[in-house]
Amino acid sequence: MKKTNKLISMLLAAAMLLAFLPSVAVATDTETIILYTNDVHCAIENYAVLAAYKADLVAKGKNVVVVDAGDAIQGEVIGSTTEGEAIVDIMNAVGYDYAVPGNHEFDYGMEVFLDLAQNKAEYDYISSNFYDLTSVSPVLKPYAIEDFGAYQIAFVGISTPDTITSTTPEYFKDESGNFIYGFPVYPGGMTNEDLYENVQESVDKAINDGADYVVAVGHAGIIGSNDGWKSSDIIANTDGIDCFIDAHSHETTEKAVYKNKDNEDVFLTSTGEKFANFGMFTISGDNKSFELINPDNVDIETMSSDAKSAYTAVKEKIDGYNEDIAYLFEEIGTSEANLIIRDSDLSRAVRKRETNAGDFVADAYRAVTGSDVAIANGGGIRAEVEVGSVTRKSLMDVNAFNNNMCVLEVTGQQIIDILEHGARKCPEELGSFFQVSGMTFEIHTYRKTPVITDQLGDFVEVDETMERRVQDVCIGGEPVDLDKKYTLTGSTYVLLQGGDGLTMLDGARVLQQEGLPCDSEMLIKYFTENLGGKITAEKYGNPNGDGRITIISNSPNAPESDYETEYGDTLTIETESADGVFVKFVPEKSGKYIFRTESDGVDTGAFLFDSNGEEIFGEYQDDTEESGDFRLEYEFEAGKIYYLNIYTYSDSAETFALVIDCGHNFDDGTCVICGKNCDHSKIAFLGYCPCGEKFLGKDINDGDEFELENAAETEIFWFRFAPEVSGFYSFKSVSENADPDCILYDADGEWVFYSNDVNGSDFDLIYCFEAGETYYFDAHNCYPEGTFTVSVNRIIHTSDNGTEHTDFDYVEGTYSNCTEHGYTNGLYCNECEKFVYGHEELPLDEGYHVDDNFDETCDLCGKENIWEEECEHICHSDNRFLKFIWTIGNFFHRLFGILPVCECGEMHYIQIIFPWVPIFF
Repeated sequence: MKKTNKLISMLLAAAMLLAFLPSVAVATDTETIILYTNDVHCAIENYAVLAAYKADLVAKGKNVVVVDAGDAIQGEVIGSTTEGEAIVDIMNAVGYDYAVPGNHEFDYGMEVFLDLAQNKAEYDYISSNFYDLTSVSPVLKPYAIEDFGAYQIAFVGISTPDTITSTTPEYFKDESGNFIYGFPVYPGGMTNEDLYENVQESVDKAINDGADYVVAVGHAGIIGSNDGWKSSDIIANTDGIDCFIDAHSHETTEKAVYKNKDNEDVFLTSTGEKFANFGMFTISGDNKSFELINPDNVDIETMSSDAKSAYTAVKEKIDGYNEDIAYLFEEIGTSEANLIIRDSDLSRAVRKRETNAGDFVADAYRAVTGSDVAIANGGGIRAEVEVGSVTRKSLMDVNAFNNNMCVLEVTGQQIIDILEHGARKCPEELGSFFQVSGMTFEIHTYRKTPVITDQLGDFVEVDETMERRVQDVCIGGEPVDLDKKYTLTGSTYVLLQGGDGLTMLDGARVLQQEGLPCDSEMLIKYFTENLGGKITAEKYGNPNGDGRITIISNSPNAPESDYETEYGDTLTIETESADGVFVKFVPEKSGKYIFRTESDGVDTGAFLFDSNGEEIFGEYQDDTEESGDFRLEYEFEAGKIYYLNIYTYSDSAETFALVIDCGHNFDDGTCVICGKNCDHSKIAFLGYCPCGEKFLGKDINDGDEFELENAAETEIFWFRFAPEVSGFYSFKSVSENADPDCILYDADGEWVFYSNDVNGSDFDLIYCFEAGETYYFDAHNCYPEGTFTVSVNRIIHTSDNGTEHTDFDYVEGTYSNCTEHGYTNGLYCNECEKFVYGHEELPLDEGYHVDDNFDETCDLCGKENIWEEECEHICHSDNRFLKFIWTIGNFFHRLFGILPVCECGEMHYIQIIFPWVPIFF
């Protein structure tokens, strides 16, 4: 009895306690929302907004998952001073579920990352291709599955193989210098196909484990990523992925569409960088939507109390970490100039040309060590310095990696090889583009790079049979001496650890390393001691730097241009003679472009030249029958200079228009030039473009009529019909030289009805349509060609007293057999009690077969192959006399069964020679 009372007391106490707990909505919604971030790089302030947004959705009963695609824990002082632990702690507070290690997750060393991933993070780090090479097994879980009852979503992690060289390669080796971690394309000499197979294996396993959707969370990128390792490459060589949340290249993409290896659509999305946005991917049944949300536009005050509490909790944690480094926010000087790393279009200028921020950083390295020259990789310069107050933090954020520094003794030959390697992709962005101090040089971008690299982009050699891009290198104002020894300052990551592929420095003598300040401390030391706490406009005021790196994009052999154009322009060109004009074109994006002229009878042609004035091809023109306008199509490379020499076949002055169109290569998904998913030039099922975004057929309404001219046998004409009033409608054809047929489909593409011929060869499809529903008609010609009209009309019967009737019964045609009289389909008016539409008598000689199963066998008489071309024997002759003879002969044949029949199933072979034979039987 005492035990019973005690149990009751405990249950009552528990019930009372639960009554005072805050209520939380249970996620019963079939809609799932995936919130995602990428390339945050320690921009911690907006984590509080994300926490609030998540809490608000959960309070509304939504299923919510939060994921990060990598490069979260490095990029600012808060990351480097805590070796990423502060960021992981904040992400724990937000409630992240999964994260993928980006290349910068390894910047503090392998032991630090594994400790963060396995011991500190309350979310799971996942990666299908981060391997322990000693056991040949994944270090982390390859994928994870969230079960939401109605469906399951798998998250597959993907890390870029570029990680090893874009962080410190030594972190992936053992004490003997052997790689013990990899991705597994590298190291090990594996191919890109191995990466795809690795990802595919994880996707397949996730699907076999019950996943209904597969979301790839990948640190791969597109712009600036190595060919074969781009997210678009991974998509194109795998199947089963529904969405790819991308990172690494800091791109802002709300939604792009790429084709997988089965030519199916895969969505790709990326939020940009530094928490400029966070993403929201919503799955609701078959519907998927994407939205990038700017944290500055989120109004916390309008959210639920749970959201406000989450915001406050995370904000307090962030403020606590900021207080720990408050001394770094103290002013140590001022700046009269904005030290920039980006251009106005937000491209990373510091990775493709000289900037004043690059000058400042390289100057600091050289001034502190006293070396002859210094280099700073553009990828390591992470933040700008704004006009006004300068703090330790603002300078430490510029060099956020806290890299160790060193001074090497190198030859002039090694220096020019370093510069050539760094300039190999200019004017495209490249992390190993070098900002310099103590030297000047030119980059001739119109030349192809002579640098040969391995699969990872590591330097192999310079092809000396080609002209170098880097020219006129001077050190200390004097031409470089290739054999002379110079002192060079840079980070150990670049100069000693192979971080940017500078293998030409292997074995170089190290002059200084121990005791040198790290890179960010060098900036502070240079600023406070050498510059006296002031960045002057006189020294660093030009955002383009002070002329150390000169980029020459035009060859001295290049033609002088008369016009310049860009994609989207239409130029009006005037020529004075047949020699024509030169038009300069520098595409912003690589891809296929089409140049063409539009004129009133001017006969034109064109030559295409590269930036060195060398002919690519000439006299490429596609004159139409109506004009002499040319059409030139070519795969252009971004940033390169091209010249189009447009000439005429006339010695007199001529005027015409030059148009540039996008060439559209939609095999790989969204066109990178115009942004379209396709050109909507092909019609697929139901009349839609294969991309599914545009209806290319004709919308038809009650009373409409369309004429279809020269309709080929293989051509299908699609009509979309959405009646405003329910009832019976007739969709019919009228023709003289065609044999039209029609099939009706519903909005889901399901077959509804097939219309047989009624009057001769025309169709009349009668069906009861519902208002508000959408239907599709497939009208096509069964003859090789012909013209016919189609129309749609609501069927209304007007009785003798003028009353309109619409209450009909649909009656299918009746047939006693294939050669006797029957009736077509018709409508029976229930009020008039008679047929008022259709139900027309079929003539005897129609020989009408019924094949509702579409198996080429008549449902009534059993004859096979009834849709094949008719036998040309007299049984099918149009000659009435021969048909009469056949009818009599056939009667005796069927009555006595004397003669075997021919292959058509109707006639004895003797009749082919002696048609009168049946008379005697």
